[in-house]
Amino acid sequence: MILRRNRSGPPGLRTLFDAGTAVGLTDGQLLERFTTLQGASAEPAFAALVERHGPMVWRVCRAILDDAHDAEDAFQATFLILVRRAGSLWVRDSLGPWLHRVASRAAIRARVVAGRRRAAERDAGAMRAQSTASRIDEECAGVIHAEIDRLPDRYRLPVVLCDIEGRSYEDAARHLRCPVGTLKSRLARGRERLKVSLARRFLAGPAALAVAGVDRAAIPAAAPYAAVRSTIRVALEAAARGATTTGARTVAQSVTSLVREISMRMFWESTRSLAGLALAAIIAAVGAGLLASAAVGPGTPAPAAPRRSAPAQSPVKKLVGIVRGPDDQPIAGATVIGGDFNDQFNHRIGKTGSDGRFELTPGGATTKLEFVIAYKEGLAPASFLRIAMGKADLVDVEVQLKLTRPVPFVGLVKDRDGRPIAGARVLARDVQYPDDSGKPLVLNVIDKILSGTPLDTAFRTTTDEQGRFVFPNLPPNAGVNLVITAPGMGEYQTMNRKRLDGGFGHQGTAESPAEIVMAPAARVVGRVETRLVGVKVGGLKVGMQGSRDSGGIERAGRTDAEGRFTFDGLDEGTANIFLVDHPNDGPWTYRAAVDVVLKTGQTTEVTIDLIRGVQVEGQVVDAGSGRPVAEVGVGLYGPIRPRSGVAILGTTTDDDGRFRFRLPPGETFFYLTGPAPAKYGGFPKGDQTVTIPVDVREFTVPAIQIRPRGNPGG
Repeated sequence: MILRRNRSGPPGLRTLFDAGTAVGLTDGQLLERFTTLQGASAEPAFAALVERHGPMVWRVCRAILDDAHDAEDAFQATFLILVRRAGSLWVRDSLGPWLHRVASRAAIRARVVAGRRRAAERDAGAMRAQSTASRIDEECAGVIHAEIDRLPDRYRLPVVLCDIEGRSYEDAARHLRCPVGTLKSRLARGRERLKVSLARRFLAGPAALAVAGVDRAAIPAAAPYAAVRSTIRVALEAAARGATTTGARTVAQSVTSLVREISMRMFWESTRSLAGLALAAIIAAVGAGLLASAAVGPGTPAPAAPRRSAPAQSPVKKLVGIVRGPDDQPIAGATVIGGDFNDQFNHRIGKTGSDGRFELTPGGATTKLEFVIAYKEGLAPASFLRIAMGKADLVDVEVQLKLTRPVPFVGLVKDRDGRPIAGARVLARDVQYPDDSGKPLVLNVIDKILSGTPLDTAFRTTTDEQGRFVFPNLPPNAGVNLVITAPGMGEYQTMNRKRLDGGFGHQGTAESPAEIVMAPAARVVGRVETRLVGVKVGGLKVGMQGSRDSGGIERAGRTDAEGRFTFDGLDEGTANIFLVDHPNDGPWTYRAAVDVVLKTGQTTEVTIDLIRGVQVEGQVVDAGSGRPVAEVGVGLYGPIRPRSGVAILGTTTDDDGRFRFRLPPGETFFYLTGPAPAKYGGFPKGDQTVTIPVDVREFTVPAIQIRPRGNPGG
């Protein structure tokens, strides 16, 4: 136990036991109490979560980090990230697998930082001795936990619950809501996958698991009492000040950096998962092969959204290239920033040499860098973005970037009565401009990757007293997509307003500024209701996305205890409102609110009813043999989740090739999203459009057939 029943202990810990309300509650219930209560009332819930999962988090951190102080930093960062994400997490029973993912990433990142610090100390002649065995153990443990992190959830969750947390088969099966036999089967397959992946990285399975901390006798079970007490204190301070910042003045800079970096990694991972699903939906609908694109969606992925990261055994891919100036001559001393937002957020910063060339090497568990932006003072920046799918994303590409002479982009923000709006926040989301031949080039602005770099504020500004704003270093003749927010006004997004001439975004110069007119904010007030006995309407995550031509409208929030939710600061347009993290085969379902009309300065009321719905089952089979195909991603559009872009409801077929959803009646489109077994390619073809009838309890979707790659019609 981390927290001891000590009446003389710190007030924060005494509160937990004096209250006596945390005993017997699930992690989801504790998390809900922490997010809905305030001050001392929330403290027992959070302290109970630290008590419950602190031992596992500490084992992970100490397995990866030989230095106890570094481990304490990673331990504290893990729970501070929990504070930051508490309002957006949806937890049925156990937070353990999520905390394992955060802890392993925080510890791996802390090990990278510690390695740089040691190298600096060594260069200064002040480095303390560290045994080769310790360094090897740290590295091995980091690799193992990273490989556990990469397992599909159906295998990762049993491995974390049983092998990392040490739960019994029965307890783990109860948490995962599956039979014990299914749990054992998935655990065995997860261990086998882990063994194979570790063997590829030259680590033996049993020995590696001991290094990773599965050998719980090798590492103290409890974190230092002072570290636990400090973690609870600063976490509660952070919660009091707002979950968007660590808040507490006592948080070490090393911890703050970990919280910021790991949070950004997780944000971009979820965004890319959503982007991948959106692309999959388009591919399934039009029968295309592969599509490369960048999409930004809400920060929470669909429940079964599979990550498509590079195989662990793939060699590291350096990002190499050359930066040229307006005269096509190489530019020395240009700053180059590279980033990967697929699996591990990790930017790298370098300089071009005298020949204008640069080379950036990914760090940590990342094997490639997909985004690069270059700039030099006095010139407009240029960027390159590549999101490829399948093996194509591992191909080396030499990047060529050309910097141009800048022309200030000038804009004016005003209200509908022509009055200037001062203090409006303006973001240049992306920029399009012509090259020497007139071909359009795109300057990608990936705000989260640029955060903390020398370009942190280059694409963000605020309006002055006259409502004027300037981006001084954009390419000439640039069209800019803008996102603008101001108190009391609806969020303005260029992508919701097409230019009459069909051009890209806004154009603005000192002589002819871009004029942006903002309108009073629209508002949505909604409520989730149900007549079902025992079904709670509080704590549900509600998402909103623009429909039709209102693609820029995106919001997410949670219902209160009475099922109420509110979305403020909206632009006019139409939007779909639905529930996020809805359990696919849970005891209830609902109908989404479709094409809700948002009017400036007005409030729109929305009601979502939770209903029993229909238990729907289908199967994915091989078109030739008729045999079931396991581990295939299946998504759908329909009354539960309209075609809103990246907000896709999905799951994965089980060992019998079956998938299950609980759905409302109505026409529903099922399609295959990937992943799939290798022989079927990245996105297997196949879909079904069915009408789920009213007044039935169960419904079977006709089998979806897929063909191996290379077969006729496949």
